[in-house]
Amino acid sequence: MMDVVMHKDDVPSWSCLQETQRSNWHTSAACLCGQALVILGGTGRDDPAEVYVYHLHELKWLQGQPTGEGPPMRPLYCAATGRGDTVAVVWSKLGARGQVQVTLSVLCLAEMEWQSLPLDARRCAPPRRGYSALMTAGRDVVVFGGESGAGHPTPSAACIVVNPDNTAAPLPPEECPPPRSDHASCLAPHDTIVIHGGRGGAGRLLGDMHVYDGARRTWVGVGDGPARCGHSIAATESMILLFGGVDAAGAVLNDLWAWAVPTRQWSGPLLAVGAAVPRPRAGHLLSLVWPVLDGEGGGGGGAAAAACFILYGGVEGPGEPPYHDIHRLTVPADKRLPLAVPLSQKLRPVENPIEAHGMRGGARDDGARAGEGYREV
Repeated sequence: MMDVVMHKDDVPSWSCLQETQRSNWHTSAACLCGQALVILGGTGRDDPAEVYVYHLHELKWLQGQPTGEGPPMRPLYCAATGRGDTVAVVWSKLGARGQVQVTLSVLCLAEMEWQSLPLDARRCAPPRRGYSALMTAGRDVVVFGGESGAGHPTPSAACIVVNPDNTAAPLPPEECPPPRSDHASCLAPHDTIVIHGGRGGAGRLLGDMHVYDGARRTWVGVGDGPARCGHSIAATESMILLFGGVDAAGAVLNDLWAWAVPTRQWSGPLLAVGAAVPRPRAGHLLSLVWPVLDGEGGGGGGAAAAACFILYGGVEGPGEPPYHDIHRLTVPADKRLPLAVPLSQKLRPVENPIEAHGMRGGARDDGARAGEGYREV
């Protein structure tokens, strides 16, 4: 029998850029623009949202002070998307008569200026909360799903496309995925948007996945996967990754799944290594930063050997203070990723058996450790 030797470069690997923190600072929305992680929020409620940028190349925090009127620190709900140097934020608030008002605010990172556009509730029937918002290559902002109503919220199948000329129009419901809220969504190659899972009618969790074509403005279903809500997904040319969220039993998870584009098959939970595997969480951000190329660092080009993702924030449970940590996930490309092996609940923790038997030895971890690359600013 041939022994199988698994190297650390063959499995997904976690490292920590920003140590785990919890505080009363509220993140209303976060998105990635190139190598800039843009975070909006604050400790107040109706004051203008503070804008912070974590530069992933220089590993430092920056604060912006944009002009114009943008979202408040704590809107009723908020979803952000980034492309180039532009951040688009769709946010909801209650009006004076209790009606929901939805606004699109666009921030140019180069100019640090907000421009806001109220969406027409009569034409678009905007949702109350739980929707997603992503920007296509043509600068359309696609708002999908969410919940309508207050006392007994109803999942929505509304898909609103806000054009660059600031006009908004809904797509016919029969041409959209089934109603849902609290689903995962991400930008994908070839000007597409992917949504997965969420909470459907009667609170039932969904596991189906759908792809929106930004050029044709059409949706197509691509199969089922693990049923989740409050999770996150991110896409490369060859795979879609899923992390965390809440399952049908109500458990908050920190597992990792992958959907292979060539086979259209899910696999998971995946084996992941590193000294900084994130805690279980929901309501977080997972985003592709860049592909790592063969020969990178040595002056050579080549095909993608790995992909780098950033995970930010989230919350572990109701009433818990939110996380503000930043993790990096490196995933090998074009390889069959190993599955995590379930361990018996009868196993119990013990002291280092090598030291217990009087022998010298120690663990070796050639991967990134917690806090690697992080410096305080």
